[in-house]
Amino acid sequence: MESKVNYTLVGAFVLILTIALIIFITWLSAGLSTKRYKNFMVIMNESVAGLGVNSPVKYNGVNVGTVKKIFLTHKNPEQVRLLLQIEEHTPITEGTTATLNSQGLTGITYLALKGSDSNVNRIPLLPGEKYPIIKSIPSLFLRLDTTLRNLNNNMKQITQDINEVLGGENPILFRKILNNLSITS
Repeated sequence: MESKVNYTLVGAFVLILTIALIIFITWLSAGLSTKRYKNFMVIMNESVAGLGVNSPVKYNGVNVGTVKKIFLTHKNPEQVRLLLQIEEHTPITEGTTATLNSQGLTGITYLALKGSDSNVNRIPLLPGEKYPIIKSIPSLFLRLDTTLRNLNNNMKQITQDINEVLGGENPILFRKILNNLSITS
């Protein structure tokens, strides 16, 4: 006994299933998203160690985009330029600032954006620039490093001043003053 199978129907089913599988894999790998993005530039005056291409950009803790490109400024190699791809609806204004941040003490480095109520105008495009530039502020680690360096310099100065007061003939003079006070009282 032979079974009667409609080979055309089986072939069509396999073809449709294969196409659906290809579309599903493409959707998963490429993330066919309907989100629209805008590009912005951030100029950092510090090391961006730990930050890489596709690192997250967060606005008040919410993921709103990624870092698309990192490169040095040709005129000033101390500056690092970051090209950001940020969701279109994100409220980026002239008052928005960018800073490097880290999740925890040794966590993932990301770029944190913070808005300001004081200046809600759109960021103007500067002459010679392709993208609007978001202002950057020093990261917590840079501010901490600067503060500790200043504290260290102040402690050195205080130690030097104490050594000048207590050094040389001053200890002998202090003993004479204390001895005279003892005699007077």
